[in-house]
Amino acid sequence: MAEDKPTAAFALSLVAGIFIIIGALIYIVAGAILSIVPIFGAAVMIYGILGLIWGILVLIGAYMINSSPDKVKTGGILVLIFSILSIFGAAAGLIIGMILGIVGGALAIAWKPSKPSFYEKRDRICPSCGRTIPFDAKICPYCGKNFEE
Repeated sequence: MAEDKPTAAFALSLVAGIFIIIGALIYIVAGAILSIVPIFGAAVMIYGILGLIWGILVLIGAYMINSSPDKVKTGGILVLIFSILSIFGAAAGLIIGMILGIVGGALAIAWKPSKPSFYEKRDRICPSCGRTIPFDAKICPYCGKNFEE
């Protein structure tokens, strides 16, 4: 069985981070081009560097969403917050990045791991003899304890 992960939240957050970084790089390049007016060019470049930081933090959040179930909500919160902050520094990831980040972060925050299925339950402990037995055994094969009594 495939591992239970919030795949849609991860994919949307990853793409959001990429778009936010692209938006930030556009500002950095524009700042370099506009450096003929030093104050204006520097301000645009700083704005882009700030967006680059937001994009990297969104990618870290996406990694957390995909890494382990106990980090999904934290990663979702990171993605959500820094996708919104991408308005300031990355042109909201060309708008698409912000929207995908908000949706991906919300999906991660709302995600709950599924309950183990019937087939994932492999064994249990006999209360009489303490040995490991199949989960669906009606009688312990070791001590003869009847579980249907």
